[in-house]
Amino acid sequence: MIRSVYRFEDLSIEHVPEGGVIWEVFCAAYQCGQGSGPQDDQEPAQRWALSHSGATSHNLFRRVVTDHADVMYADAPAAEKERDSLLPR
Repeated sequence: MIRSVYRFEDLSIEHVPEGGVIWEVFCAAYQCGQGSGPQDDQEPAQRWALSHSGATSHNLFRRVVTDHADVMYADAPAAEKERDSLLPR
């Protein structure tokens, strides 16, 4: 007989500013597939989309914004300390 124990905890998820944000824009025109590549700032990705649109008349783009998130136990401040020790300095 297999027995299981379930533990229910309150968790929270938060943006980690130290992890940064990555911006990327992809052309969504049929069979185009070109993209800005990953950018550390929104401006270069948008500039690429405007330039690509001007050169090709493509006007539909998909924007992808990636950030880092930290999932923590709601009542465990030690989890924050552990996360901070894992981030690059």
